[in-house]
Amino acid sequence: MEGFKINIRVIIFILSVCLLLSSCTSLEKGENKLSLDDIIIAIRAEGPDVVPSSRDDESEAPDAINKVRPSIFTIANATENVVKPEKIYVYLFNSEKDMNEGINFILPSIPAFIPPVKTYKQKNAFVVYYAYGGKVEKFGGVIQAAMNKLS
Repeated sequence: MEGFKINIRVIIFILSVCLLLSSCTSLEKGENKLSLDDIIIAIRAEGPDVVPSSRDDESEAPDAINKVRPSIFTIANATENVVKPEKIYVYLFNSEKDMNEGINFILPSIPAFIPPVKTYKQKNAFVVYYAYGGKVEKFGGVIQAAMNKLS
């Protein structure tokens, strides 16, 4: 009878550990992270065309932030014909914490660019808008509205 009580205690202990581990895993999976598609679809829903840009022609492409390289896109109105399209750089981090650590390190070192630069944060995503036309207002509000809808 003594061996039976020990076996039940061992089984209960093992089940408790399994339950604890599965709940921790569920919390990690439940973290609400954004994907690149989430961001691009949200911006396109606000009106502008967003097209992937080749990294090969990006001499001004910034270095990685916290080991995360950006996905680069051009952003323009559908009827617009521009020589140098404006760009957005989308950084997707593993978590919001990683994003905040990375951008807190990099933001103070971003110089006053020409073109003007505007940044946006939402969950694990960090978006940098390079306004080559000189006016952040052109797509700044559109990008901000899209990011707000993703909250």
